[in-house]
Amino acid sequence: MSSAHSTPLQYTGSTGTDHDPCRPLFAVIVPLYNAERYLEDTLRAIRAQSFQDFEVVMVDDGSTDGTAQMALHYARADARFHLIRTTNRGIAATRNTAIAHSSAPWIAVCDGDDVWHPHKLEVQAAVLRRWDEPQRGPLAAVGTGGHFINAAGRPVGPIDPPASPWPDAERLDASPELKMINSSVVFRRDLFARAGGYRPEYSPTEDLDLWLRLRALGAVVNVPQRLTEYRMHGQNLSHSSYVPMLLHAERAYVNAQRRAQGLPEWSHDEYMTDLRRTPLDHARRLGALRQMGYYNMAKVNVFNRRYLAAAAALVVAAGLDPLRATRLMRRSRALRRLWSGRAS
Repeated sequence: MSSAHSTPLQYTGSTGTDHDPCRPLFAVIVPLYNAERYLEDTLRAIRAQSFQDFEVVMVDDGSTDGTAQMALHYARADARFHLIRTTNRGIAATRNTAIAHSSAPWIAVCDGDDVWHPHKLEVQAAVLRRWDEPQRGPLAAVGTGGHFINAAGRPVGPIDPPASPWPDAERLDASPELKMINSSVVFRRDLFARAGGYRPEYSPTEDLDLWLRLRALGAVVNVPQRLTEYRMHGQNLSHSSYVPMLLHAERAYVNAQRRAQGLPEWSHDEYMTDLRRTPLDHARRLGALRQMGYYNMAKVNVFNRRYLAAAAALVVAAGLDPLRATRLMRRSRALRRLWSGRAS
């Protein structure tokens, strides 16, 4: 395992862009809001990367805890780390601000509660170096596999996203399985600018919306190595607003299809109006999304050993649609163990 004081590995291959050797290859953007509890793990893992050719731009989005003070400590200790403080504006605006204050040709996303394996950037730099752009077209984004971890940092399950998250240009797979781990992804700055950046109206699925727009400009892929730890602590933005999140995600998929067909995108109101055209289907759809919310709540509680709360959420999910709940539980070893009384 490498430490923060290991000999830096420098990148000398092609980036798919004109890379100024005086600038780092990666700009690590770290959006922060009340992340004090987990931030030390995140920043220590970034600094410990075996591949050291990076800058770090942390943007504190109006935190009310000690997040800014902790980030400032890293900025004072390491010249590659920079801190910007703003009033609270939301995650999409915070990420856009971080990117605007960086200079590297590739952007690496890392939220303030997630953790990287020491060789993560090294593996992704090797992918950029080996990518055959004349044969395969431009490379837009590269994610990794990983693990779910709980609030205590304990691994609770693997994440193995597909190598090609959306391989079919005509039919996008909108199933609920995680296609890309947000904090694992590196993407090209120039293609990010062409795509239009993060869009706040899709929060908290602004990352999915971006990957789908980048996919129209180049390859979006995952490497199989499990190099990113995605923390599930029950306070994730996506957990606290699960039904709105899924509605935004579904609209992102619909609008990707509309763009491919040369049609204008639907606003949130236009999308909801279309859903309501058939009231019964609309009610069934919202019911399915609520069930997914309770299923997600149960899984997060199991990860954090809150078994009574998990069981209660699972009972509600089963009551909404027993057959669908059964199918969902079959996908989760943790929930199967809880349901059979063997959770530990």
